[in-house]
Amino acid sequence: MRLLQFIVFVTFTISAYTQSDTLDYKNYENHPTLTWNDFLVRPASDYTSKFAASVSTGLDFKWDYNIENAQQNFTYKVKACLYTSSSWVFEHKKDSTLLAHEQGHYDITELHARKLRMLISGYKLGRNIRKDLKVIYKNVESSRYKMQSAYDVETIHSKDREQQLLWDAKIDSLLQEYKIYK
Repeated sequence: MRLLQFIVFVTFTISAYTQSDTLDYKNYENHPTLTWNDFLVRPASDYTSKFAASVSTGLDFKWDYNIENAQQNFTYKVKACLYTSSSWVFEHKKDSTLLAHEQGHYDITELHARKLRMLISGYKLGRNIRKDLKVIYKNVESSRYKMQSAYDVETIHSKDREQQLLWDAKIDSLLQEYKIYK
């Protein structure tokens, strides 16, 4: 029974990594500025949504730990990702204000990638590495989700120009504050 559980676990893990590796994405380091060409999904003409566009972003966090010659080796990578094949816009709604708002969402993801890098760089290896890193990641993701939601609510999805300008300044300031973790 244990062997079967192990085979199922390994198979699931391999397919999960394979799927994530084949997703169509760009990362912030190589592609920090959005264009409308990044929104690959074209909603059907009868598609209804109260939103004009949606940018799909996320954090890619990979790490490795081993002990070799009595030496602990811990490496990690964190990327802010843009999933172009999940991002969409109504053609007739495209304008610079909306694109700037969607850029804010991407920038918030980059901000949280930097926060995750900061927390991981300060992490002291312990006995529960997997559990500890999972908690750190979940906390950062929770913070990212809350900030993304607050951004949309307070700016009314870019419609409140004054709030949008305040958020733009806030996001820029925070990116500068964490620029060492770029």
